[in-house]
Amino acid sequence: MARLEYFALMAGKVNADGVREWLVRRVAPPPDPGLEVFRDAIGTLSLDGEVVGYIASRVSTFWGLGRPTGLQECLWLYFHYLDDPDGNAERSHLWEEDYPPWAIRPELESGSFYDHDRDATYEVRWLEGPARRDALDLIGLGDGVTP
Repeated sequence: MARLEYFALMAGKVNADGVREWLVRRVAPPPDPGLEVFRDAIGTLSLDGEVVGYIASRVSTFWGLGRPTGLQECLWLYFHYLDDPDGNAERSHLWEEDYPPWAIRPELESGSFYDHDRDATYEVRWLEGPARRDALDLIGLGDGVTP
């Protein structure tokens, strides 16, 4: 960040969103076309053909150790399970992040997800149209996917 922008930010003359937008335009890598399916998406998590939860995803940029001279893209994933076997509200919905080198992305691209906490492999099916909107409303993300 240029010195002038830094001082403007510190003086409150430039909001943080404006600086972030500037950084994304200047130093972010070109968008990864393989991440397009994950941009503000929602899908079902199924076991034996029965929907047992939902996964919502968002692509974002961040400054990370994998790319110290600029920004990189990452996935924010929201897992919402319809059941909570232990009565633990924190486990019924969880945010996870994934970034290069990808850990969860390859699984999701293959149409599945293995949850280590639940020791179960779920089938993932991405939703579109009215089904997408209904699922976002059902899990409380009616305004879209935001971590």
